[in-house]
Amino acid sequence: MMEPATLSDLLADSRVHQAQTAIVATFKTLLPQCAVSLHPGKLALEDVLSKDIKRTPALEIGWHSMKAVSNPEGTHALRVMWIAYVVTEDHADKVAKRAIDKIELAQAIGRYLLTVLADPDAPAWGLKDITMPGIDDVPEFKPLFTARSYTKGTVFYALTWSQTLVGQGQWFMASDTPYLTETGALDVPDDELPPEIIALMGKAEAGDG
Repeated sequence: MMEPATLSDLLADSRVHQAQTAIVATFKTLLPQCAVSLHPGKLALEDVLSKDIKRTPALEIGWHSMKAVSNPEGTHALRVMWIAYVVTEDHADKVAKRAIDKIELAQAIGRYLLTVLADPDAPAWGLKDITMPGIDDVPEFKPLFTARSYTKGTVFYALTWSQTLVGQGQWFMASDTPYLTETGALDVPDDELPPEIIALMGKAEAGDG
């Protein structure tokens, strides 16, 4: 049975936000020269052209969908489609003493992000009860910029991947419904059974079935 929940209860169990924050923290460590931050929504071309991204190269971590996935034992999981926006401009590499084209830089970052998602440990983000990327679909890195933003000096790409937060909800045996025992038999009080079912059960017990 579902119980009422306060806003504090909901926030304490906000696993999507916890995972998103953990992803940001991981990439901040792995990409110290990038401005990594949590993105509140969808990055649009207008945001890039209006220079809402103050520092590049930038990596903005967000999500664009959640789906409930049912499991046979009655619990459900939450499949989250993550999206990471990569925004770059022409960059001066002071160490190598050379200019780096914005597209070359974005592609290099994208390749590295895909490598991180393929790592056996890193994309768990230090969390438990989360699946690894690539189980439900293949991570994808693709350009979103137009010729207009390119001529303005900025390009941006999107990396998408999904992960499932498992262990949501309660095991079906913890509820009074659907009246199943551990052997799979119905466990319904006799006074709650329909009369026709009681009659059939009586015939079966008498050997008339």
